[in-house]
Amino acid sequence: MGSARSASRSARARSSASEGSVTTATYRDTGFARFGRIRRPRAYSWPVDSYLDTIFGLPVHALVVHGAVVLIPLAAVGAILMAVRPAFSRRFGTLVVILAGAGAFSAVIAKESGEQLAKRVGTPTQHADLGQVLPWIAVGLFVLVLVFWLFDRGIPANKYRPMWLVILAMVIVLASCLAIFWTVRVGHTGSQAVWTSVIEKTNPKAK
Repeated sequence: MGSARSASRSARARSSASEGSVTTATYRDTGFARFGRIRRPRAYSWPVDSYLDTIFGLPVHALVVHGAVVLIPLAAVGAILMAVRPAFSRRFGTLVVILAGAGAFSAVIAKESGEQLAKRVGTPTQHADLGQVLPWIAVGLFVLVLVFWLFDRGIPANKYRPMWLVILAMVIVLASCLAIFWTVRVGHTGSQAVWTSVIEKTNPKAK
């Protein structure tokens, strides 16, 4: 009797899952729990939205984070050069603005896809908390660089920048340093969450 009821409940659960618009993922211990605290969903199986979940069978998050960790620091270095070298700003300002915009977009997609991945593997708390802030920093840097470039490009080479633009350049330098620092922190904690347990389990014994 008990086994029949269990089988019936299992069948109803499979039927309701197949009828829904989302797929379900079953939790597996990926080793994330060995790295600091980890937040896990309450249920053993939970819905995973198809949007930003996987692409070609791989987690979207694992792919787009590479864009964020490359584009944001690269844009930040370019922004610093724009702030301190007017000639660089006039020549490469457009490229830096594009890089900053792409970096901000990558940070937003990385955050959203990371939340989807967390539904499958759990959430490394420190990495997730830092990752929530990075898109705001990246978007802020993009806005600062865009505004600076729009005004700075119209200043002739034989004239100095106005004081308010010099102050904005100083702000951009500080924001760029913060963006680089925060990106490194997010990337480092994410790498630790993925690889710490793997390295511990595969560390060859000294002969």
